Formats: sequence, structure tokens, C-alpha cells
Amino acid sequence: MSARIGATVVAVVGVLVLVGWYAGITQLTNLIPGFGAMRPTTALCVVVLSAAVVLLQHPIVGRILGGLVVVIGVLTLVEYSLDASLGVDTLMPGIDLTRVDFGENSVLMAPGTAAALIFLGASVALIGTTRHTTPALVLAMVGLGISQIALICRGICQEGVFERRP
Repeated sequence: MSARIGATVVAVVGVLVLVGWYAGITQLTNLIPGFGAMRPTTALCVVVLSAAVVLLQHPIVGRILGGLVVVIGVLTLVEYSLDASLGVDTLMPGIDLTRVDFGENSVLMAPGTAAALIFLGASVALIGTTRHTTPALVLAMVGLGISQIALICRGICQEGVFERRP
């Protein structure tokens, strides 16, 4: 039950970000001040993973939704490695990515985010089968670990963190 509640909360955040992108409300796309805007494909993956967790009683649905997130994550990493656009950032029609100044950052989700989503998607795809519970939990922990490392690195790399204070 608590997994469904948590997944619903996460889905609401993802939907709010998508509403922000479609409506042009920057405050909804950038939920944490000082961090960049959440990319639409990231929000889509968050919503899809949340739906998979809520629908765990239907293992086929979980496998399909988890697999979809894995594919999006892998395609994003392929785009980074080939330095070519495969159109992953245009999965959400009607969103104008030019409204936000990403600076030197890409319109793609961050590579760390893509890697974390690959592990989390694979975990959700496996969690519906009783034989694969342990591998699914390991995949989830790796995905969450990647997310935590990315957040810590982001916090450390913020301008002014290592400056001396008078």
C-alpha cells in the first residue's frame, strides 16, 4: 500500500512538471530552486514508472511500462554517445523546449538520470515476477544510488560551495 501512495505522489510531481511544460509555467518545470528544469522526457518516465508501481497487480503492464522507460533511457545515452539526435527529446508533442534557456546543458535528460531510469525501469519490469525479486531490488538500489550520487555531485559542484567565508 505504501508503495502505491509513494508512486502516486511521484506521479503527481511528474504530471505537474508536464503541465508546467505545456502551460509555460516555469515554476512547475523547475521544482527545486537552483537546479535546472526537469526535462519533459524525465517527467514522462517518472509518470510511467509510477503507473507501473501502482499497477503491480498486473505484471504484464509493469513489464511493458518498465521496458518503455529502459528504452527511453538507453536511447538517451545513445544520443549522448553518438552526439546525434534520435528524437528522444521530442517524445512529448506540443512542448516548446525553446522557452527555457538551458545554457550549456542539453535539452536531453542528464546522462546520470538516464542511467538511473534504466535501472529503475528494469527493476519495475522484473518486480512482478516472484523469481526475480532479489535482482529487481538490486537494480532499484543501483538506480537510487546513481540518483543520490548525481544529487550530491550537483550540490558539491554548485558555484560557491568551496569558497572561503570571511
